[in-house]
Amino acid sequence: MAVLWPADILNLVFLCAHAFLQVARWEATPHAALWLAFDLGSMAAVVAIAHSTRELHRRGAMLRLIHGMVTVPLAFTQVGLLIAARAGPDHASTLAAWDRALFGCDPLVAIEVFAHPLATEVLQWCYALYLITPVVAVVLLLIHADTLTLVRSQFSLLGVYYGSYLGYHIFPASGPNIHNNFGAPSPVDIPVVVRHTFTDPLPGVWQTDAIREWIFNAEVTKFDCFPSGHVAVAICCLVYAFRAKRCAGWMLLPLCLGIVLSTVWLRYHYVVDVFAGILLALVGFLVLERMHRRYESRWI
Repeated sequence: MAVLWPADILNLVFLCAHAFLQVARWEATPHAALWLAFDLGSMAAVVAIAHSTRELHRRGAMLRLIHGMVTVPLAFTQVGLLIAARAGPDHASTLAAWDRALFGCDPLVAIEVFAHPLATEVLQWCYALYLITPVVAVVLLLIHADTLTLVRSQFSLLGVYYGSYLGYHIFPASGPNIHNNFGAPSPVDIPVVVRHTFTDPLPGVWQTDAIREWIFNAEVTKFDCFPSGHVAVAICCLVYAFRAKRCAGWMLLPLCLGIVLSTVWLRYHYVVDVFAGILLALVGFLVLERMHRRYESRWI
């Protein structure tokens, strides 16, 4: 009989929910049959891995890591398609209103006084390099951490990813990089409302425009503001890097700080998204890891 790890249970619950939504929104979702096959195939892989690795050891952690590297980014794309298929409300106006209520003004417009092309260039690269932070953190854990720490961190990071996806499903909202007087970086197939009037288009000094357009076109999900997954994942990965190797954590710190700052500076997110991302990160490495510790009695 298979012994399900906490990560297996989390995967099965999330993938089962996505499969149900995929069937419910079948006609409105492009390539629905392929996405349902992805959900069912990923669930079958979870069960197969559980059967092959019944005890706690590094091989089981590696197999689950490989599964997550495939499943998590594809699930993010599916989230975008499922949200678009629902054709529900865009909560961007609510997030913008929360920002103004908290600060008494539009904070994204207020920080324009600090805008500088060099800073924008650096922060645009930080935002793009977010993609390497989980890779760096996991590699550090693989090299320096014991198996139990690695497994706990895997579960926590997976929970943070899926927690952000759940937020997009519950509270879909497009970003201020779309709803402003300069317009979106590329044509977008959603209603655009000018909620932010900026005076600076945030030019860079080298590749800012190219990176900005590439990111915008590569992300199918346009309703992924709340919470900020960039912030949540970057903070978690920074914590894991410090756990694995303190000097590596210090080296990763400037990039993670740049990622957090870039989300608002580059107008991808509202400030309340950042606060929600910080809260999600805390849930990840405090609450989820505590849940995992309670489960570990099955192994020890």
